[in-house]
Amino acid sequence: MQQRLREAGIAFDERALHLHATLLRNARRDAGARFDAFADALPIEVARFRLALGCSDAGSTPQRRYRWREAG
Repeated sequence: MQQRLREAGIAFDERALHLHATLLRNARRDAGARFDAFADALPIEVARFRLALGCSDAGSTPQRRYRWREAG
């Protein structure tokens, strides 16, 4: 991905990319409490998934922080 951005002349942050998935927003817990809920969780396998790419930009607002595009 970074190579394609470079070739297209698009500036971006060169730090290592650490992918993540947001599964839940605005959940809160007591930071001092133990969190054993996923201690023995196995990897989750899925039959299929859809990749959407998101970014924030100058037009971002608190109500619409990211712009999303389907990959492909």
